[in-house]
Amino acid sequence: MVRPYSYSIRDKNAYFKVSQNGEVTLTKRIDYETTSREEFEVNVFNTVSSQQEYYVKVTVEVFDENESTPWFVGAPRHFYLDHVPLVGDLVATVNATDKDTGNTNTAHLF
Repeated sequence: MVRPYSYSIRDKNAYFKVSQNGEVTLTKRIDYETTSREEFEVNVFNTVSSQQEYYVKVTVEVFDENESTPWFVGAPRHFYLDHVPLVGDLVATVNATDKDTGNTNTAHLF
């Protein structure tokens, strides 16, 4: 059976392709740190009536995933107390970071 429609992506896209069934699929890994949003147009062409062509704008929002392992800045750290602290006194401050952007990490120190 001949399909009456032909699909394509206008202006080639680095991350997505469209099949002749109209299914948009990912062609390579996409990462929030390099691409947080992709926009492209999918064209549909009526192969029966060659004068009908339509398009739809597609917007893909990429969610940030916590894929980087955090590390402590300046580790290992040694702290020496020159007095006996009271309960609730600040005795040290540590700082952790990772390669992810945004606020995807919450570190808990015990």
